[in-house]
Amino acid sequence: MPETTVILGASDNPERYAHMAFQLLLKHGHTVIPIHPALKEIDDVPVAASLDFIQTAPDTLTLYVGAARLPNMAAEILRMRPSRVIFNPGTESPELQARLTQADIPWIEGCTLDMLRTGQYCPPALPAARNGGPPERRFPNNTRLRAVNQEPKVCIRSPGSVVLMFAVAGMSDCYGCFPGP
Repeated sequence: MPETTVILGASDNPERYAHMAFQLLLKHGHTVIPIHPALKEIDDVPVAASLDFIQTAPDTLTLYVGAARLPNMAAEILRMRPSRVIFNPGTESPELQARLTQADIPWIEGCTLDMLRTGQYCPPALPAARNGGPPERRFPNNTRLRAVNQEPKVCIRSPGSVVLMFAVAGMSDCYGCFPGP
């Protein structure tokens, strides 16, 4: 299912992972909003200078900026309220992850490229239970999931990640990648 993805730290350099993710997201039919303060466009797609230019909450925010810079961007990220945040390798920020958890914004430590290439780039996590809704579950990174009647099962293992599957209404859906054991 195509979704809107914001790439924080987008690049027009084809050798950068952010650019590879940009290309692959477009190839998979997703709407991509690249963010970079100095670029005007990437491959004919307009680039926003900052997260403040995003008017509606995206399905996914994927991070390609250094972890040290992320705490200073936390307020903008929280204001944007993405449905999920992907911390690509090298962007892991315990401080931002804690703030996202506190704000009930699901986050995943994973690789956008690997998730796309293996068919695991799925719709965002279900929202946390509110007002007496279905029970929620917490997974290794404190991400919450609700409306799950079965235990998650590992369907794919790759170096450094585990992909969890769950059943909802008789259909298997992917949840996402988590750090492996």
